Amino acid sequence: MSDSRPSDRIALDLHSGAHSALVPELTTLVAENPLRERLIQLFMAALHSSGRTAEALETFHKARGRLIEELGVEPGAALQHEYRRLLGTASPGLGGPVSHPVPRQLPSDISAFAGRTEPTSYLNRLLDEHERIGEPLLLALNGFPGSGKTTLAVHWAHGVADRFPDGNLYVNLRGFGQAAPAPEPVAVLRGFLDALGVPPDQIPDGLDECAARYRSLLAGRRILVILDNARDEDQVRPLLPGSGGSCAVVTSRHQLTGLATQQSAWSLHVDMIEPSEARALLERRLGRDRVAADPAAVSRIIERCAGLPLSLAIVAAQADARDGFSLAAIADELETSEPVLDAFSSLDATSDLRTVFSWSYRGLSRDAARLFRLLGLHWGPDFAVEAAASLSGLPVRDTRRLVDELCRMRLLIELAPGRFAFHDLLGAYAAELVDAIDTASDRRQAVRRLLDHYLHSAHAAADLMAPYRLPALTAEPSLHAIICAPVDHNHATSWFEAEHAALMNALACAHRAEFGESAWLLAPPFAIHLRRQGLDSEWLTVQRLAVAAAERSDDLPAKCCREALEAATELDDPVGIAVSLDSLGFTQAMLGRYESAIDSYRRSAALLRGHGEKNLAAVTLVRLGEAYQAVGDHDAVVEAWKSALRTLEELGHPDADHVRARLSRATARRGAPTMPGPRS
Repeated sequence: MSDSRPSDRIALDLHSGAHSALVPELTTLVAENPLRERLIQLFMAALHSSGRTAEALETFHKARGRLIEELGVEPGAALQHEYRRLLGTASPGLGGPVSHPVPRQLPSDISAFAGRTEPTSYLNRLLDEHERIGEPLLLALNGFPGSGKTTLAVHWAHGVADRFPDGNLYVNLRGFGQAAPAPEPVAVLRGFLDALGVPPDQIPDGLDECAARYRSLLAGRRILVILDNARDEDQVRPLLPGSGGSCAVVTSRHQLTGLATQQSAWSLHVDMIEPSEARALLERRLGRDRVAADPAAVSRIIERCAGLPLSLAIVAAQADARDGFSLAAIADELETSEPVLDAFSSLDATSDLRTVFSWSYRGLSRDAARLFRLLGLHWGPDFAVEAAASLSGLPVRDTRRLVDELCRMRLLIELAPGRFAFHDLLGAYAAELVDAIDTASDRRQAVRRLLDHYLHSAHAAADLMAPYRLPALTAEPSLHAIICAPVDHNHATSWFEAEHAALMNALACAHRAEFGESAWLLAPPFAIHLRRQGLDSEWLTVQRLAVAAAERSDDLPAKCCREALEAATELDDPVGIAVSLDSLGFTQAMLGRYESAIDSYRRSAALLRGHGEKNLAAVTLVRLGEAYQAVGDHDAVVEAWKSALRTLEELGHPDADHVRARLSRATARRGAPTMPGPRS
């Protein structure tokens, strides 16, 4: 049945001033016809004329939600006009306009904004859903310092501002920065109430009273609230809408997990921008022609800025001010700048990378600040808590608490469960701080503990992967170095896989930092993993690093092995003599003295077999084959590995398959038939 006749009659009654008497009838009619927009419009007018404007506005939000959910359409022009009229943004009509100001406090949008398509779409979807159900929306944006949280929040807010006809509010809560102290929530609320049209003499003094008045005002309006640079949850909770169709966006370097658990906030981590987005940003700032003229230089600039929007903005501003410079010259400056962060300095504190980073660093507890600095000594690309604990010299449990603090401050990110990493430029900042603040002795002791962590953990893992291998000639680990002890072969393999890149970097750093003994002692267990994974090129790199470290140690490894051999000879310990000969052979092979290594290995294998040490004899024979391989004696390689394989098959050892595969490749190179499978 058409509703035109009762609606016409109701409209005439409203004009005659019978609005209060019409509210009960319209309540029933709208309940029976929830999608009839003309009835809804009249109901809103009657409520407003009866002094119930908040209910009228809430009626619109509920109706809009039903229209979107059931019909997939927005309210028509007449209903939207009625809504705006009640807000005071249209010409007076029935009952007169609502007389309150519409605040417009958003900062200016960034004209050169580029990218962020995915997070923007995510925020839009959340807004659509909350508008549909008529609930306030709370968004919490967090990320690294300089990641562009505020820029994204403000840009998105400008894009959806027309969906909040009651206006927008903005405040910089100064949770991190070197400006004035952070404003108290009650002061922020007073400012908001003033912007919303509350007379000064009617603004309460207390926090609770101000918050209650603020929530009451927002309940009948659609306002977008930006709470920027928040310190913690307590600073923002009084500033959040309680009901209605408003939206609050909080940005912070903290994760603000309390807002997610207690206020049902949607959290969004603002990550680094992709290379394509970085290129688009440079095009917006520098012009498409200039960027297209030297794509290689642009790629170098983007790589050096490491996806951090602030660093890109700084470089773009510098390049724009020096338009006579080629982008290649600017890329050269970035790559050669020492210290690294000098390339991202600015007289404006808010645009100087060191200053922006320092605001987060100064917010750390003393122990977390020390750990942050010491992590600047790690070689990357990522690390486990045990490595961080070794650097700090603290127990794992205490270190985990400090690592969590660094993650909450977004100075670290958890890449995978239990594995953490710096952003490249934050790592450079930590390295600057540790050099400036911590003593040379403290730095060296921390690196020593870290190397011992990797060295002894690698040997523990290798002992499970190759239990027949000879004992390692390693000293006791440093005090407070944390040793990982894998429980089985699979765990050992997983440890090597997780630490692969860190071990490669540790070897290189140990050699450069004059910890040569750690480099050549770390190489053997790591080489076991690399061989089993078929990573021969990396295996060769590791051996070369070990050789360089041994040579830098002035043949110290060979000297130690000879001393061990002399001691075993004096004690008439044949197995000790054999072990020392094997270690001497390994050291000689690392130094490229393969003929001497072959002699040592042959003597060692003979002694070990003669005294029933079949496991140890097998590993020596494998190493003997490697030495023969280095001098090009392929027949001897095959014979040595055949002998090792027979021993391992006799013992039922799991490494027989690994040796069989190597022997198969060796016989194929020699031109002989490939080896058969295991004997039954």
